[in-house]
Amino acid sequence: MRKAFNFYRSYYEVAKELNEKDRCKFIWAIMQKQFEGIEPDLDGMAKFAYMSQQHSIDAQVIGYQTKTGDILNPTEGGTQGGSEGASGQEKGEEKGEEKGEQTQKKVDVKGFLEWFNLMKLKYNGSKGKFKRLSTTDINNLTKLKKLQYTASEWEHAFKMMCNNEWVQNNQMLTPEHFLANKNFSRYVNQEDKSKETKFAWE
Repeated sequence: MRKAFNFYRSYYEVAKELNEKDRCKFIWAIMQKQFEGIEPDLDGMAKFAYMSQQHSIDAQVIGYQTKTGDILNPTEGGTQGGSEGASGQEKGEEKGEEKGEQTQKKVDVKGFLEWFNLMKLKYNGSKGKFKRLSTTDINNLTKLKKLQYTASEWEHAFKMMCNNEWVQNNQMLTPEHFLANKNFSRYVNQEDKSKETKFAWE
């Protein structure tokens, strides 16, 4: 039975950016995964907060299991999450899935759009009404998620896009423009001189 785990500073920093309800869900999901191996069933901002830290969370669990041989609840969440504890049959089923289906399972499109629309309200004055992403947008989002940008970096990139004169003049404040990897890379590396407080999604 696992008795302790390291609660990283990054978990705390992400939790600070959530409202009280989502913060509780996020922290509880981490504890359930670390102590019992239970895959979380989250949505919205809590889900994206967890996804932003999932690599570290999973690495901790795998490290513990490898070191001790203690498999944490291998039956919990195996078919949905493709966890390390999944049975041979489940792994075989996963291998038979299309890569596109696996990709879309890992990216919460609805949650991203919710974040994007709220960011538009914060930095542009009117809430966005975007409801869907194209296949290209989803692929771009997946690629960006793999780069493990922090919550503050996602917001920084969004803010820099909003401040861009060309974007304003051409009404390009859209998920399609934001998620294009070359655009995102330019915005996330652009210096922010205003240093405003952050509102997170990842």
